[in-house]
Amino acid sequence: AQDSKDVEALENLAAFLMVAGQHAQACDVYLRIMQIGGDYFEPAKETLIAIFKVLEKLNPTVANDYRRKMMTLLV
Repeated sequence: AQDSKDVEALENLAAFLMVAGQHAQACDVYLRIMQIGGDYFEPAKETLIAIFKVLEKLNPTVANDYRRKMMTLLV
């Protein structure tokens, strides 16, 4: 089982990356959290969806690329 402190550290890293404008890297981190699974899957998915809504205006290419990557985890 993944330690919740590890996931919390990943969430903090993703938030920092978003603020720093490193959107693709932040999305990578949230995909990693989704891959951890368990109780972390759904919150990470919901966060990514919220990020996509923001990125549609700021960086639509990243939003579309990572939306596709997320979909592969859902099938």
